[in-house]
Amino acid sequence: MPTDGIFTGTLGSCLTGVDALATKYFIQEAIDLTDMFNEHSLDETTIHCLSEAAANVEIARYFSESIAFMQSLETLESSSRTENSIRKALQKLLARIRGWQTFEDALTNPDGDFLASVAFLKDISVDEFALGCWLECMLNHEDLVNKLADGPIPEGPWSAPPLLFQERHSEISHTTFIMFIRAFIGISTVLAMLAWSDSLGDDPCCERTLNILVVWQGIDGYREVGHTCPLPLSHCS
Repeated sequence: MPTDGIFTGTLGSCLTGVDALATKYFIQEAIDLTDMFNEHSLDETTIHCLSEAAANVEIARYFSESIAFMQSLETLESSSRTENSIRKALQKLLARIRGWQTFEDALTNPDGDFLASVAFLKDISVDEFALGCWLECMLNHEDLVNKLADGPIPEGPWSAPPLLFQERHSEISHTTFIMFIRAFIGISTVLAMLAWSDSLGDDPCCERTLNILVVWQGIDGYREVGHTCPLPLSHCS
């Protein structure tokens, strides 16, 4: 792992969700990513850390804006000399960086790539650290909050969230996609509360949160999303 204090401090903050000031300082320093990360320094563990950092939208934007850095990752990923484990890790990192770009566009673009955006979100949903970073961004980054708030609202009677993680879809509408994202955020925040109460051994809070999840077990859409996300229950049995 690189020993640069600015980067490691930012990465550590990103993984704990307290990233605003550190990220701003990191970006303003205009660090040359290709000097820090290349074929000599990128091992599987470092790439995994970069992938988790890229779950934060500002870090992903910073990575994607460095053409030289992205090209170096692509070159290493396509090289025949690269080990399979490293190649797979690089593919995940590149997919997450590009996924944020696709996902942000899909929030406001009626013709966005919703299938790719769902795949990006599914990858985020099964990684506890990444999910925490993504959720913090969606709740606290004003531009993302506004994009989601301006999204279409379904007309007609209430319907359950679509099963975008479990079912294959040849086509997804913008309205359906936004509906799913809103439901996913709601479910994720409840799961975050469960994880928090679970880590503290706060049984009353954990019990109340579990009651919500029990209700969702009987509702199509909510049940499936809840099963996709990480769910620690050591104190809630």
